[in-house]
Amino acid sequence: MPDVAKILVESQRYNQSALEKLWDFANRLDVEDDGRKILVCHISSLLKIEEPDMLDLQVRPLEAQQELLILRRLNGDQTDPLIAEAKATTRQNLSGVEPTRPFTDVFHGRVDDENDGPIEAFLPCPDLVTPSEVVDIRTEPAR
Repeated sequence: MPDVAKILVESQRYNQSALEKLWDFANRLDVEDDGRKILVCHISSLLKIEEPDMLDLQVRPLEAQQELLILRRLNGDQTDPLIAEAKATTRQNLSGVEPTRPFTDVFHGRVDDENDGPIEAFLPCPDLVTPSEVVDIRTEPAR
C-alpha cells in the first residue's frame, strides 16, 4: 500500500489532514476491496485521531422520586400478562393523579421457559400516592 505510506509520510505528526487524506483514499478504493478498507480503518484507529465509535451520551440528574412498584418472578409466557396487569394496576393506584414519568419494566435476569427473571414494573408518581395490597411504593434516591 504505497499510497497509504505516502499519505502518512506527508504529515510528520499524523494530524487531521493526514487522516482526512487517508479516508479520502479509502473511499476511492474499489467496493470489492474490503481487505484494504479494513487495513485503512486499522491504521486510522492507530492514529487515535478519529471520532470515537460510541454515541455521545447526555446524562441528566434525576431528582428523588416515588414509584409504584410490582416485582415478580415469572417465566417468559407470563411476561405480557404481567406487564398489562402492572400497567393497569399502577394506573388504578394513582386514583386519577398523573404519573411523573412513563411506566417502565426492567428485567433483572433472564426470562424464558426455564428462567424466571425477576421482572420489576414501576410507575413514577407524586409523593401523595399510597401503596395497596398489590402495589408497593419505593423512593428512588436522587442521582
